[in-house]
This record gives sequence, structure tokens and C-alpha cells, in this order.
Amino acid sequence: YTFGNFMVKAAYGDTNVGSSWWDDENDTSQDYNWTTWSFGLDYNMSKRTKAFLLYTDNNADDLCDADECSTDWQGFQLGMMHTF
Repeated sequence: YTFGNFMVKAAYGDTNVGSSWWDDENDTSQDYNWTTWSFGLDYNMSKRTKAFLLYTDNNADDLCDADECSTDWQGFQLGMMHTF
């Protein structure tokens, strides 16, 4: 959605991959699900230059029980793009 020099952006994704992960320990297959959403804002400084801010949140099933295997994360992007 554009208003003035600003453009608002949003995205959402939801996926379910059934029976794609095989658990040898329990001899069963498992579902793997994840959800991602993003929200961003662009500011057009000129025809060729814009600044942007983006936030993304990703939530996914863990494939193991250990903390280092977590697939949930959040992140920010801040930048500027100039077209030559």
C-alpha cells in the first residue's frame, strides 16, 4: 500500500510438510510445520533512492529437543537502496 513517499509491505506464509521427516529412534514419520510473517516500510527519498525497514518472524517445529536446534527466529533489516 502506497501513501505519499511511503510504501507499506506485508507477507505471510504457512506450510505443513506431512510425513517428510523420519524419526529412526521412535520408528515413526513426523509432520513439519512453519509459519513466517513479515512487515516492512519503504520510504522513497527520490526516484532512484529509498530507505527501508523490515521485520520478520519465523516459527517452525523443532527437529530435535536440544536448544541449539531451535528454528524460531525474529529479525530486523534496515537499509538504503540506490539504483544507478
